[in-house]
Amino acid sequence: MNTENNLKSIGRKIALFRKLKGLNQFDLASESGKMINTISNIERGIADPRLSTLLAIMDVLGISFADLTADREYDKALNLPLIHIIDRLQDCDERTLTLIAKQIDIALALREK
Repeated sequence: MNTENNLKSIGRKIALFRKLKGLNQFDLASESGKMINTISNIERGIADPRLSTLLAIMDVLGISFADLTADREYDKALNLPLIHIIDRLQDCDERTLTLIAKQIDIALALREK
């Protein structure tokens, strides 16, 4: 894998871990002491971050370097539809989330029959 692909893979993983933790880019930038442009560029794979920047981000996200550099099977696991669902739900209000939760309960109940 070339450097560009590595940067994109790491950026994608940072974005996914950030979303799983319920943070937006501004939150991650603020908590890591980095600029929001830096976080955005890293997540898009167009920046080659310094080690100190990666360490600060990993600390906020509670992840290890291995989490960012794991093999391709791990990459596939991070691209599960659940990640995309979580991303879409982050901006929903409480009422919408309650309605969605009820629909999920109904769908799961129907599946079990």
